[in-house]
Amino acid sequence: SLEQHVVNLLRARGATLSLAEVGSGGTVAAALNGAEGAGDAVLGAYVAPTMERLQFREERTCRWASLASIVLVALAIYWPALAYPFVQDDWCNLSALEHRDAMTNLREEFDPAGKVYYRPLGMVLFLAFHGMAGLEAWPVHLAELILLVLNAALVGALAQRLGYSRLAACAAMILFASAVPVHLDTVLWMSGLFDLAGAAFFLAAILLFLEGRSLLSAAALAIGLLCKESLVLLPFILLLGGWLDDAFPARKPLEILRRLIPHFVVLATYGMVRLLCLSPFSLPEGHPYQIQLLGHHLLKNAARYIQWSLEAVTPFRDLH
Repeated sequence: SLEQHVVNLLRARGATLSLAEVGSGGTVAAALNGAEGAGDAVLGAYVAPTMERLQFREERTCRWASLASIVLVALAIYWPALAYPFVQDDWCNLSALEHRDAMTNLREEFDPAGKVYYRPLGMVLFLAFHGMAGLEAWPVHLAELILLVLNAALVGALAQRLGYSRLAACAAMILFASAVPVHLDTVLWMSGLFDLAGAAFFLAAILLFLEGRSLLSAAALAIGLLCKESLVLLPFILLLGGWLDDAFPARKPLEILRRLIPHFVVLATYGMVRLLCLSPFSLPEGHPYQIQLLGHHLLKNAARYIQWSLEAVTPFRDLH
């Protein structure tokens, strides 16, 4: 029979066969398995009712493989961070938590009065880790590594959603995770939780907006703002992206603005809360958190950001 001939050829050449069948009900695999010696040559089969279902399985396998590669990259690069102790600003935050009970800490962190930076959700994460691990630093660094892997996966998902190939998306994930000059501080300092958690909600908000889920995107923005105030730029980034990129669900300016109404509502609410905080523009000269919009420091900062960007793609080259 034909199936016996196929099995004999496979065995003679020391080859094996795996099958993927669509809409056949496993007819080919059943025929081959009925041949003598099929156990040595036929490894198995996957039977799908439709091509879409088969492609879904392939995509799921690819996603898991990509995630595994990012985990390996992150561990290979950042595993020494797990043994790194708390440093500098970390001890300031921990000291505040040590001298107050849990409920007092929660009330204090959600009260914006007198604060320059209002990041209550990040401080809640500090409180949770302090309650679970005390002054042990490794659980915090492990959580930071997990958030870094999550952010890399979100970058890959965003790349594919924007129309890039799987290979390009995987390359983007690896490049993101391996950008040591960008991520090193965030996995070494406890305060890196602010940046990593904020980045996760930032990327999630973009993906949700691209999927047409404006309300969920705005909710991600609201949560992210409680981790890092730099997310205030997100609605404007989405507005610009909607005009420039075909992958966005709306291209007309009025339609984009309509879809961004929940985001601007969140932004307005956050702005009203921020009015109760200390403004970094009102701080005295020399204060470490003072913001100045004019001055020679702008050129120095621009040069520093350019240097960091170059180091992110050429991490083994001395750029100093």
